[in-house]
Amino acid sequence: MRKKGEMITLKPGEEVLKKITADRWNSPGYVRCQITGKLILTNQRVIFLSHVHDFSIPYEEITNMKKSIIVFFPMGIVLETEQGFYEVAAVPRKLVMELIQSKMRECGKIEHYL
Repeated sequence: MRKKGEMITLKPGEEVLKKITADRWNSPGYVRCQITGKLILTNQRVIFLSHVHDFSIPYEEITNMKKSIIVFFPMGIVLETEQGFYEVAAVPRKLVMELIQSKMRECGKIEHYL
């Protein structure tokens, strides 16, 4: 876990494609708990950074992606992995999902999730 104020270290060849404010609602060990942070999409992985809980998922580890409703708002994205699922609320959801889907395709995952 990063210390407060510590920057994330990118891997060699990794580039930030999109950075937006987002809420993490579900992830392994944290269920139905809203944590606000930054969702960072790089050319290699999805990263969520907050003051409480961080996670990083390489695109090749995402087994499924789907839309979800957060409270009453259609802005949720569920990312499923072998280790569990991660749910974030991000706006604009369609743009975020399209970017994740394009990176999943590059990893050989060609399913259509939108």
